[in-house]
Amino acid sequence: APEVPAPARTEGADAPPEQIWEELLNYGMQQPGSFNLLRGKTALRELREDSFLVCYDGAYLERYLKDNRELIESYLEKRLGVRRRMLLQSGAESSAEGGADMDETAARISAQLNIDVQVDD
Repeated sequence: APEVPAPARTEGADAPPEQIWEELLNYGMQQPGSFNLLRGKTALRELREDSFLVCYDGAYLERYLKDNRELIESYLEKRLGVRRRMLLQSGAESSAEGGADMDETAARISAQLNIDVQVDD
């Protein structure tokens, strides 16, 4: 595995998960492979004491995340100062608790495409 340099800490371990994930994706873009696959289809949903939860949308992303587990965990260890294990959850599994996220997504798509997008319960 390549040596993971210490990332620049903009807000320390208290930074929002979205910012930490974006920093990881930016770092990953400098590595072999295409971390760009993860952009917009994955999210760091939760930081726990000994693990972190990444949600993804698609089986190919699950494989990519698993294949890059060591790089992701090493980056976050340097970023956060503590080794944590990556847990994965597919979009289908998280949709039950993600109703607000779906509404936000629908609103964003509605605004971008200038059409009315509705989310069915």
